[in-house]
Amino acid sequence: MERAKDLYARGQLAFEGGHFIEAAHLFEGAYEASRRPTLLWNTALACRRQFEIDGDTTHLRRPRALYQNFVDLAPNSQDREDATKKAAEIDEMIRRAPPRVPPPEQGARPPSLHRKSLRQLQRRPRPYPTVRFLRPPRGPRFTVAGGCGPGSPVS
Repeated sequence: MERAKDLYARGQLAFEGGHFIEAAHLFEGAYEASRRPTLLWNTALACRRQFEIDGDTTHLRRPRALYQNFVDLAPNSQDREDATKKAAEIDEMIRRAPPRVPPPEQGARPPSLHRKSLRQLQRRPRPYPTVRFLRPPRGPRFTVAGGCGPGSPVS
């Protein structure tokens, strides 16, 4: 029981510091040590708060299961109805959440273009005119009389 109290206290500190994933793990450890269903409630709340930060629906699926477990493990609790409502809220949040696109794998290269499609891209007309740079004229350079170089008359 002493271990459960220690884990709960550390979970509270993590929760207050905004480290919700760590808090959820600590609350879960406290539940395993004490078997008190109210700790499932704390774990579910920490997971929901993490969802509010990153929008990852995996952080909603866990509390959904935890609320259902709370209802099953504490049938005489006065919070049973509230847990059922929160589970229904989470179902709605999961349904409305946009699908997540997984990040690209480390070291993954973009798909290469086939040679034929690359040639087609090169043949497309450009939306801007082609700029041509003019070379300076070749031949003798002209100087202005009365220049300022060495050997010029000083006035």
